[in-house]
Amino acid sequence: MGSLFALGGIRYADRFALAWIVAMTGLRVAMILTNHGHFWLFQLLLMPLFGNLFIAGMMLYRLHSGRKNQATWIALLAAGLYSSFGRPDWATITPTIYFCVNAAFIGAVYLATTRLALTNRALVWLGACSYSLYLLHDAVFMIAGHSLLAIAVAIMLAQFSRAYIERPAQLWARGKNA
Repeated sequence: MGSLFALGGIRYADRFALAWIVAMTGLRVAMILTNHGHFWLFQLLLMPLFGNLFIAGMMLYRLHSGRKNQATWIALLAAGLYSSFGRPDWATITPTIYFCVNAAFIGAVYLATTRLALTNRALVWLGACSYSLYLLHDAVFMIAGHSLLAIAVAIMLAQFSRAYIERPAQLWARGKNA
């Protein structure tokens, strides 16, 4: 994503997302057909088990920011439908339930971008550091377990990362692309 942004291709994020979801789908089908889930390099690059949720988030942002087009809607729909593969590595639920839960979350995030949610200062603050939280939460939970303390630590680290790494990097990249 950093490379896409640095190269000025962020305006084509929807097309990138469509290519990504097609590649992930091909990998998931290969994993199913070969009964082999250890394509580690492809998993690292394509994130076939959860990349669709990242794509959904990007497309929801494009909708909210007014940068939507037909490819944005198609990529969002494809990201949601991709959930029908399920997560057998993680969830002991059926693919149908996994799909429904993901669809509900995507819908909730869409609703959260409405005017009502954007006037809540706590939600706006949490949303501002959500990318850093997305990047850090798993590492914190692996080290500290799943507890209220771990959640608080993850949020504090995300705020620190947002203030001292993410935001300065965004400002620097915008200066380079200006």
